[in-house]
This record gives sequence, C-alpha cells and structure tokens, in this order.
Amino acid sequence: MSARLVVFTAVVTILATTASSRADKLYVTVWDSEVTRIIEMELDGSSQEELVGPPSFDFASTLDVDSHHAKLFLQAAFGNAGGFYRMNLDGSELEVLVLECPLFLDGIGFDVDPLHQKIYYIDVRGAICRLDLQSGETEVVPTLIEAGDVAVDPYREQIYWTGEGAIFRAHVSGGSVEIVAEFDEGSGPLHSIELDLVHRKLYGANQSSGRIEMVSMDGGELQTIRVETASPSELAIDAPRGHIYWTLPLSGKVIRANLDGTERTVVASDLSFPFGIALQLDCGNGRIDPGEACDVAIEPGWTGECVTECFDNDPCTSDEVTRPGTCSAQCEFETITEPIDNDGCCPSDSFTLVDDSDCTLSPWPDVPAVS
Repeated sequence: MSARLVVFTAVVTILATTASSRADKLYVTVWDSEVTRIIEMELDGSSQEELVGPPSFDFASTLDVDSHHAKLFLQAAFGNAGGFYRMNLDGSELEVLVLECPLFLDGIGFDVDPLHQKIYYIDVRGAICRLDLQSGETEVVPTLIEAGDVAVDPYREQIYWTGEGAIFRAHVSGGSVEIVAEFDEGSGPLHSIELDLVHRKLYGANQSSGRIEMVSMDGGELQTIRVETASPSELAIDAPRGHIYWTLPLSGKVIRANLDGTERTVVASDLSFPFGIALQLDCGNGRIDPGEACDVAIEPGWTGECVTECFDNDPCTSDEVTRPGTCSAQCEFETITEPIDNDGCCPSDSFTLVDDSDCTLSPWPDVPAVS
C-alpha cells in the first residue's frame, strides 16, 4: 500500500532566534487553547524563546529533530487532515508534508531515520507506516502486530514498537518479530519510547502509572528508573551527557534526570501543556562536524565511530582512550621508558636492561640485548 506525499511551502510568521549557532538546543511543543507554539531553550531550560507560532494548527503534538540534516519535524492536525511539518532549526523554510495515508493524531509519536531519510509513524489502524522523504511514497511495514509507538535504529535497520503486552523489534523490511520486553501484568503499555543508540538502551514513559522505564535494546526485563505523580508524556535522550528529558503536560514542566533516573531536575516550569520534546545535539548527531574526531551516535563498525578501547599490539606503549564518551575521543600511545618487570616490554634505553626482567643483557656491547 502506498500513497503520494504532497509537499508545499507555507508562508508563516517566524519568530526566530538570531543566534548564529543552533547547537545543543531543547525544543518543546506547548498548547494553549487552540494555539500551538514551539519553544526553543538551552539544555538547562534557560533562554526560552518562541520559535514558531503556527496560526492554522488545531493541535500539534510530537516533534523530532534530524540533527544530521539540521531539520525539525512536527506532527500536527489542521482541519480534518493531519500531517508532518518540516522546517529548519530556526523555523525558516517551513514545509507541510500532507499525507493521504491517515495519521494517528492523539499524541502517538513518530521517529525520523536521518541516514535513510525516512519517517516511521503509526496510522489510525495501529499499523507502522514508513514515509520516504525523498520519493514522497508511504507504505505499511508488515509487522502484523498493532503498534502504539515506534522508534528506529537506523544503523542496524531495526524498528522497535510498543504493542499488546510487550515491546517488539523487527527489521525495517518486516519479517520475523522479536519480543524485547514484556510488560508487567496490570502495568499497561508504554505510551512513548526513545532509543539511546550510544548505550543501546530503550526508554519509555507509562502515562497511566507515571513510570519512566528502561530496558536493553537487545532484550531483558523492564526497570523502573523514575516514578512521577503526574503523567509523563514524551521523552528525549542526551546520551553524550548521560541525561534523559521528559514532559509533564498537566504540571506544565520539563524534567531532566540522569539516565539511571537519579538527580531529577525541573529545567522548565509554568509552560502551558508541554507535550512533544526533542533535542538538537552537535555531539550525537551521527556525523563528524568541524572540531570533532568522531560522533558518539555512530555505531561500531561504521566510519566515524568513537573509540572505546585502544590497542596497538606494542608492549612498549601504554594505550589509553582520551576524552572517552565524547566526540573528541581518541587513542593515545605513550612510549614506555621505565623498567617494569613482567610487562613484556624491554625499554630501548640500554642502561635499564639489568633492572628489567623482560630484558637480557648482551655480552657484546655492540650487539643489542634481546628479550
């Protein structure tokens, strides 16, 4: 099944920030009566600024950032139709992506695959749909299981989704379905899921119980990392800094915590029904930007991955990862000059040979010692 995507440029009033850099920003949708706004702020909640005030939205729910291409996506309803908006991070060049395939517009999320330029979302029947941003075609992914929310791992080409009683995983082409984690009896499904591709964890928000939960992307038991008295909505992951964000629409707050749920902090409050949330991150956008040695979002085995261990197979060097877990992570190899017994290294300084069990003193001065 496929449908055509109609793309047109809409002329809107843009209230854009004048900052020259768009790096490391937090975006939140807020809804006030019949007006939806997008608020941009620093990661600590400071410098809040209205990015766009779209006048024609009946309701705008979830949003996502494609940091790789510096684009912001928004799911919205207008009239009796629904679709996706795409814009630059400063709100300029707004495009309306209008779908003939019906959208599910009560707050169920979507996820952007920046590598293959796809959007995965849930339609009104609970089917997982895929929208190709280059060809404009949409199709249903044959998972055969009704979905509630969806997330994509673009490197391993796998989709994750919430369904009846469990979290599931399959290849983006469909096929065999794996169970990642089962929900506790009576706990209800996760209403929002987000992937941490750096640490390979899946996070989800349970609106009915107020729990923020976590599980390995490769399967296991769900762990509750936080419980909120108000219903949490959407999530966003800042893997390089080890943070998770979520919105509390009824409380008007945006919350940040460590990835294990500790050190909960209110970064924004007194917002009018904050719902969707997304992060723009320079480090973690899946590409090598100027001044970076790697990117933490790039999977192992792909060009540009960040090193996690170093080994040059030379016992006479110390191997160390400098600035681990950042986009500046590199290997450093320092020559060993001091004698250390049983380390497999015989330092090149001949005066140390008698002090190192790894060296044998040569009886001929002009012949190098051997280990």
